[in-house]
Amino acid sequence: MKPPQESSILYRWIADSADSGATCLPNGDPSVYLANLTSVRDCLRAAVYPEIGIGAYIHDGVVLTRHGDEHIETVISRATALLIDAPHSGSPPLTPYEAYLLLMAIYVHDVGNLLGRSDHEKKIALIIDNLEIKLSTETVERKTIIEIAKAHSGNVDGMNKDTISKLAETDLVRGQEVRKQALAAILRFADELADDSTRGTKGLISTGHVPPQSEVYQHYSRALHSVQVRRREYTVSLQYLFHVSDAKRKFQKGKSTVYLLDEIYSRTLKVYGECEYCMRFTHGIVRIATISAKIEVHTDRHAQHLAVPPITYQLRALGFPRYEDDDIRKHVNDRLITGDGLAQVAQTLESDHDK
Repeated sequence: MKPPQESSILYRWIADSADSGATCLPNGDPSVYLANLTSVRDCLRAAVYPEIGIGAYIHDGVVLTRHGDEHIETVISRATALLIDAPHSGSPPLTPYEAYLLLMAIYVHDVGNLLGRSDHEKKIALIIDNLEIKLSTETVERKTIIEIAKAHSGNVDGMNKDTISKLAETDLVRGQEVRKQALAAILRFADELADDSTRGTKGLISTGHVPPQSEVYQHYSRALHSVQVRRREYTVSLQYLFHVSDAKRKFQKGKSTVYLLDEIYSRTLKVYGECEYCMRFTHGIVRIATISAKIEVHTDRHAQHLAVPPITYQLRALGFPRYEDDDIRKHVNDRLITGDGLAQVAQTLESDHDK
């Protein structure tokens, strides 16, 4: 499948490094890195992407939204849109080597789903080893790619989803400075923005053969028809459209059920949460502050008539943050000594001194 035109921009940053006159890549030859990208991509296209859905169904009994080649290209496209306004909009915000590492991490970030959805980000290395995918001849490079890819999902201690802060903010990799946290944040947020209608299994939905536990995810993806990054407005726009017949019933979600509209509300909140989190790590590279949503529910085949007026809203930080009367230990360290604790220490020291 030919990748979208905009996805080639990251490749172009790597290719153009040959004309920069500086050593922007560890061995200085961009053709080597472009060949590596092509080799890994082609291997995954042949051996992994087509079987991810089957593997997830075998292990978890769920029909995933598509995690194959088209999804990968969508993630690259979203990452590109986050990074630049237009193909020729000034100097690249990433170094050629960072662009290379980001692309490699995007290629491998979902391969663990082949062995089941749960903890799939922890299975990346296992898949790469078992299939003998030549990710890199350099250990430190493999380590970096997998670290960036793993941070897109999962948790640290069973609950905490703050996976990016566990990475070094910047690190030297083969003599090049790499902003690991920023690259992981770009991948994670781009992946969050890639759950649109291109991922839905339209045939299974149309024929009613989606397992109940997977229905809400499939219908959500089908409803999300457009995702637009408006960098200059610091906004991501999400636009949904679905038939009123899908509004009348609840879909299974875990052990409960949910209306599609309420699922959209929940998911847009999740997108905003991921945005707020990822933007902590992308200073000077990406800034998105608002998630804008528009939801239309139609009553006829061609969506000419709406059941209700379009539902529109924006998610963004509002008002002045309230920290004045808060306990700093909730935000810094719960073992931080308090004024009362310090007073007791001071009193003890005074008593010892008087003796």
